[in-house]
Amino acid sequence: MSERRRVSRKSIGKRVSISKFQTKTSLQPARECAKLCLSHVAQEENMMKTLVRFRSNKFPPYEGEEEQINPGLYGKRLAEYLVEKLKEMKIETEQIIPEDWGWYIPIRNDGFRLAICCAHQKSGDDPSAWSQDDTFVCSTDPPKPVFRKWFKKIDATEQLGRLIAAMDRILTSDSEIRDVEWEDE
Repeated sequence: MSERRRVSRKSIGKRVSISKFQTKTSLQPARECAKLCLSHVAQEENMMKTLVRFRSNKFPPYEGEEEQINPGLYGKRLAEYLVEKLKEMKIETEQIIPEDWGWYIPIRNDGFRLAICCAHQKSGDDPSAWSQDDTFVCSTDPPKPVFRKWFKKIDATEQLGRLIAAMDRILTSDSEIRDVEWEDE
């Protein structure tokens, strides 16, 4: 017989619900049960693949692009391509920004910062081989669907989901882009 109760000192030793998926006999202090419950909820809320790696020869570096960001890193053509394709999907962007690691594409959004970070992914320590590598990486900002900003919990699941779905459609529908793999950041 399973009872759903609030985790409290009175519930120690009784069957208590620690998440919507699991019921357990509590033999530990109530605080530990509450922590366990919150960790399950946090894991559920933050399970979203927000980093994608892929290969393509479609986005070579511009002449002098390394002067805007670090040597061996580029991706301005990729950023411009994503901006163009996102616009076709009615997702508005702002001006792309060079960073030391690659390119930052701000997405118009109310309430919190939303963006795509993208760059060529250099491999190895030999700078002469970096421009020959065809691996790129893109991630979202924020990297998790639920985050805190000034003591306030923000749920970006809907916005990130829409952005990730658009990125996936763009990347998987282009025959010049291959080996598209999504992963947790």
